[in-house]
Amino acid sequence: MFAKDFNKMLTIAVVFFAALLIGGAAAASPITVSGIVKDWNGNLIPAPGVTVLLVGDETKTTTTSTTDGSFSLSDVPANTPFSLKFSKAGYLDVYSPNVNLGGNFNLNVSSTGSTPFMMPTAADLTAFGAMPAAGKGLMAGRVADATYRYSSTVGSVFVTATGNGGKVYPVFYRDPFGVLVQGGTTSGNGRYYVLNVDDGDTVTLLASKSGWSFSSVTYNTHADGVSMGRIYGTAPGYVTMSGSVVDTAGAGIAGARLELNGDNGKFTNTGSGGAYTFSGLPRDANFYNKLTATGYVPTYAGPVNLSGDISGINITLLASKT
Repeated sequence: MFAKDFNKMLTIAVVFFAALLIGGAAAASPITVSGIVKDWNGNLIPAPGVTVLLVGDETKTTTTSTTDGSFSLSDVPANTPFSLKFSKAGYLDVYSPNVNLGGNFNLNVSSTGSTPFMMPTAADLTAFGAMPAAGKGLMAGRVADATYRYSSTVGSVFVTATGNGGKVYPVFYRDPFGVLVQGGTTSGNGRYYVLNVDDGDTVTLLASKSGWSFSSVTYNTHADGVSMGRIYGTAPGYVTMSGSVVDTAGAGIAGARLELNGDNGKFTNTGSGGAYTFSGLPRDANFYNKLTATGYVPTYAGPVNLSGDISGINITLLASKT
């Protein structure tokens, strides 16, 4: 009888220990989420900084730096969907998309570049007709290539916005002249807007374009606030452009640097005769090249949109004034 009771107790202990192991494995350590916040025009927001908090748990909060707009929010639950809220007097509240992360992550910076969350004033949105009605919210963002997410935008993309119960919201696009247009597709700037979304709705954005594959984005919407993020897609391939960087006399400039504007980790340098080959560029996306060389004025070339490999693209730099 003692042996039977002992075996039973041993079995219970083993099961209990196994449960502890399983529970411990499932409860991942909290993570730190970081990023950058600036105003609608990309400028630093004056002191005091922007308040950043975890939606649903306002005990988890921090403030952006007044020197570069960066923030770092710790003790965020891992493997759990969440969004962040950015607030400051004089600006509309801004909300991130819903994200689910397993480790520390920067929402605005990749290995090649960065772009901030942008906080608008009522005047900023009213200026081009995007200010939501009282008690309603706005969704705003861009469609971009997933690899070079901060330098490339995608035009001719059809975006849909569907809320709870299948409610369909109209999507507006910002044309090259800054005018909002309902219906159609994104222009080359990739910008989309969903106006007057209901407070407390859960809205999913889907994007489509021939040859591209896009991830969906989901937001919990908020009255008198802006839900901001990007829709990322996989390009239908990557291509190469080549040519020479020359001065005004047509002489090649050695050591000039070409980079994707916004993703400065993607770059190439010219050779001794000014020749360059810039490979791995997203096909059918819009981007600008930034060119720099000692003794010359920094130059931005674009927008560039490539359907295939291209050669003979020569770029002229102006000498700096001494």
